[in-house]
Amino acid sequence: MAVLVWTLVGVGCGSRESRLRTVETARVVTPVDGGFRWHATSEERFGLRGPGPAQVAELAYSVPDGWLQVAPTAMRAANFLVGGDPETECYVTLLAGDGGGALANANRWRGQVGASPLSSADYDALPRVAMLGGEGSIVEAAGTFTSGERKIDEALLIGAVRLLPDRAVFVKLIGPRAKVEPAREDFLAFCRSLERRG
Repeated sequence: MAVLVWTLVGVGCGSRESRLRTVETARVVTPVDGGFRWHATSEERFGLRGPGPAQVAELAYSVPDGWLQVAPTAMRAANFLVGGDPETECYVTLLAGDGGGALANANRWRGQVGASPLSSADYDALPRVAMLGGEGSIVEAAGTFTSGERKIDEALLIGAVRLLPDRAVFVKLIGPRAKVEPAREDFLAFCRSLERRG
């Protein structure tokens, strides 16, 4: 009679702390197309698609070619790396009401690259993009981007602001000018693709 003994070696190696992760934010993941697909990628299962139609809780949109969608954060409802480059980001922020005001947010962005603030008249004269059933204002500024410990010399920021009756939608593209400038048309196409769900 033989006795079979299974020994598990190395399972759970490392300290308990090194195996634990803290979840900073929670979000509801909605199925992309309904049923479970056995051969779907993790990105497809969790709604983090590459190019093509995608969605977050309140918005649907088309992701430009070369943009990598990454997990949202507390302030970013949709979050992308342009060209997969961690220095060049585009993200969507949704805030209740007017989100503190369109002009105030535009000037905060401009301040992040050392640009002078806009007056109300300057803001009203900004170029527009079709967005969410109306028009969003396009804010642009160049300079040295600083936010917390992050710094980008020769940065370019392109943002879009759209105020809805109950929500403010902010779309921001930031990174080195040499990488943001070629992404300008994709940014505008992304803004035009935004649609509100429900």
